[in-house]
Amino acid sequence: MTVLCIIEWKYRQNVISPPHRPQSLFRADLDPYMLQLLFGEIIMSASGLIDAKCAIAQKAWCSTVYQVQSSMNVIGVGSVAAFTSAITIYAWWIVYRNGAVGYSPHVWIPISMAIWLYFILFAVVGYLVKSGKGENFFEPAPLWYFIARKYTVERIFGQYI
Repeated sequence: MTVLCIIEWKYRQNVISPPHRPQSLFRADLDPYMLQLLFGEIIMSASGLIDAKCAIAQKAWCSTVYQVQSSMNVIGVGSVAAFTSAITIYAWWIVYRNGAVGYSPHVWIPISMAIWLYFILFAVVGYLVKSGKGENFFEPAPLWYFIARKYTVERIFGQYI
């Protein structure tokens, strides 16, 4: 939260009294990727707080809170992995182009939207489809909730791809 407050304060300060030449919030495609990586980490951390509660109690309960925690875990872990990959690819692209890569919202916005939509829809649609059949898409792992063990393919696509 502190980092987000600093970013917002710096941006407002720039708008109110710009330096010699105005600066935008994002100067390169790397900036929004890093910010969205931070958002993914925040989602994953919120999920981790509920994981910590289960670890302290040494058991996992079946309830709506833990279904939401599972969804947040899938969205958080997946988005962090995807944005880390996007940052890596972008860094290699900069090296390949000898640093001659400018800011282009036409590149990072569709990539970011695709990443967020994929993981949000994956968690929501997976839950709705499996619960419509009377099955649990999310089940307790030893001390937290995640995609049920019987859905190995979904686990791979939800976390590693």
